[in-house]
Amino acid sequence: MGHKNKKSLICQVSENLKSKLAIGESKHQNKIDSISSKEKIYSYGTYNSYLQQSIQFVRWCKTEHKCKTLADCRSYADEYLKQNIEKGLSAYTLKLQVSALCKLYSCNSTDFIPTPPRKRKNITRSRNTNIKCETDFERFCLCTGLRRREITALRG
Repeated sequence: MGHKNKKSLICQVSENLKSKLAIGESKHQNKIDSISSKEKIYSYGTYNSYLQQSIQFVRWCKTEHKCKTLADCRSYADEYLKQNIEKGLSAYTLKLQVSALCKLYSCNSTDFIPTPPRKRKNITRSRNTNIKCETDFERFCLCTGLRRREITALRG
C-alpha cells in the first residue's frame, strides 16, 4: 500500500463508526430478529459521543505508542482505561469510554479491565454549595409567580 492510500487514525475511526450507523432501523426489531446490536449505532447522539471518545483514544495511542492503525491501538486499550481510572475520571465517563471502544472493536465490555461501579451519589453536575444560589430579587420573582412583563411593569 502506497503512502497516498494510508489513512490517518482519525479517518479510520470515523469510517469504522460510520459503517455501523443504522439510523432509521428499529433496534427493537433487530433484537427480536437476533441481530447483534454491537454491530450497529442507532442514533446520531451515540455516534457523536463514541466518535469523540474513540478519537481521544487513538490520539493518546499515537502520542504514547506511535500507533498507525486501529489494530495497533487495540492492545493499549486497557492501559488507556487504567490511566483514566487513576486520573480520577467519573465512573460514567469511564463506562462511556469502554462502550465506545467496544463499538469500535466490535467486542464486549468484559474484554477490557473492569471499571468502577456507577453510583448515583457520586454525580456532581457542577454543583457548588458555597455560592449563594438565590438573590432577593430572584426569591421575590419565584414567590409572587409574576411574569417577566408584569415584573417590569411594577412601580414603587
